[in-house]
Amino acid sequence: MPIVTVKQILECLELQPAPSGFTGQNLPIEYHRVFGGQVVAQAVVAAASTVEDKVPKSVSATFCREGRPEEPVTYDVQATHDGRGFATRSVTARQGDRVIALLTVCLSRSDPEQGLDYQTRTAPPGPPDTGETDLVMVPFESRLADGVDLGSAAPEPPELVIWMRGCALRGDEVTQRAVLAYVTIPTVIGTALRVLDGISVNDAYATTQTAITTHGLWFHRPVDLDGWFVLDQTAPVAAGGQAFGLGDVFDRSGSHIASYAQDSMIRRA
Repeated sequence: MPIVTVKQILECLELQPAPSGFTGQNLPIEYHRVFGGQVVAQAVVAAASTVEDKVPKSVSATFCREGRPEEPVTYDVQATHDGRGFATRSVTARQGDRVIALLTVCLSRSDPEQGLDYQTRTAPPGPPDTGETDLVMVPFESRLADGVDLGSAAPEPPELVIWMRGCALRGDEVTQRAVLAYVTIPTVIGTALRVLDGISVNDAYATTQTAITTHGLWFHRPVDLDGWFVLDQTAPVAAGGQAFGLGDVFDRSGSHIASYAQDSMIRRA
C-alpha cells in the first residue's frame, strides 16, 4: 500500500514563515532522500504565497543534490517579475548552506482570460476495470491501463497510462495544483525502464541508479482532483545515461488540464 497519505501531503504543504521565505517539513517516510514531488509541491505553495490574485501557471525544477530526510527544507523566494497578468518567482530549496533544488514558478491571473480555447489530445478510455496498483508514493487509488505490470522485467514500449481516483482537497486552486505537481513526479522513470529487457522498477536501487534531474509542469485549465483523472505518459528517448519523458493530464470530463516533462539519470549500478 502507499507509504504516504493525502493528509500527510496536505500537512507538508502547511509552510512556516522563514527570514527569506518559508520552511517545510518532510514527508514522514522511510526514504533515503527527500522526495522530489514534495519539493516541487512545497515550492509551488511558497511562490503562490507571495502573490495575490494569481495561481501557479507553470513550474520548472532542477534538482541539484539529494536532500536529507531528517532536515526541514527552506524555500527562499525571490520576486523576479510582477505584472498585471503574470508574475514570476525564483525559488531556492536549501538545507542550511546546501542547495538541493532551483525552481522557477510562473503565476497568472486566477480568473482565466477569454480567448483561444481548444485541445487536440484526447483522454485515454477508462478508468479500466482492473485491480488497484500500488504506486508507493501516490496516495490515491491507481489503476494502470492495458494490463500493464510495472514489476515485469519483459521489454515493453515506454508508455504508461495511469488512472487515479482523487478525493476532495481544500477548495483553493493552489493546493489542487501543488498536489497535481506532486503526482506527476514519481512514475516517469518507471515508464522509461519498461523498454529495458530484464529490468523493472523493482530494480531501481539494485541493478540501476536513477534520479530525477529536471521536471517541468504546465497548467492549462483549472484543477479539481475530486474524482478520477488520468496521466498519459511516454518516454520517447534515452541517451547518454539519461531518459526523457512527457505526460499529459486529463480530468474526469476529458479536459486537458496539464502537461509535464521530465529528464532523469538512469545508470547501471
